Amino acid sequence: MDTTLESGPIIGFGQFRRLMNDAVQFTLEGPAGQNCLIQTSTDLTNWVDLTDVAPAKEGVIFVVVSPANFSQRFYRAVVP
Repeated sequence: MDTTLESGPIIGFGQFRRLMNDAVQFTLEGPAGQNCLIQTSTDLTNWVDLTDVAPAKEGVIFVVVSPANFSQRFYRAVVP
């Protein structure tokens, strides 16, 4: 018996940097046209949807302004 495992498209974060006023800027890279969901969390347990997007060939640049009352923020990309 043969077993074949297939993975979905690879989507990942490129450049990630902190800007002034607690904003962050990052690029999302992946196959052009592949829909994915950007989520954020303060504790890695409870995730909140920010937006859904389909990266272009060169990727997508995001700028997110985080509320000042959060000491840390996490981001992830999810393929539905």
